[in-house]
Amino acid sequence: MPSPPIIVRSTVADRAAVISVAGELDMETAPELRLAVSACLQQGPRSLSIDLSRVSFCDCSGLNALLRARRLTAEAGVRLRLLCPRPQLLALLANSDTAHCFTITRPGALPSLGHLVRPAHPPLQRRAG
Repeated sequence: MPSPPIIVRSTVADRAAVISVAGELDMETAPELRLAVSACLQQGPRSLSIDLSRVSFCDCSGLNALLRARRLTAEAGVRLRLLCPRPQLLALLANSDTAHCFTITRPGALPSLGHLVRPAHPPLQRRAG
């Protein structure tokens, strides 16, 4: 059974990038996150935040995409932050002993990101089918 659609949207402004992900982050959809990270890094941000607050499920392929994002941002000298991962993803990070690899911002601790309004590229949408 195919995964539900994933929606990846990114914005870059003032050298800060935010990628917002919604849906399931798995083998079928993780490549979209990888593409969005690469596209954002081409814009030359100082920081990249990945908003995971609307990710309903993440498997090892999604985790691999996040670890790849960590490697690419480190190589580019860009700070990476994971925003508001849900309990399932937090458990995956803990159980895989990878939580220490990321700066994780929990709900209620978010700075205002409202100034990030200009899309870095059009939103990517995967349609079930």
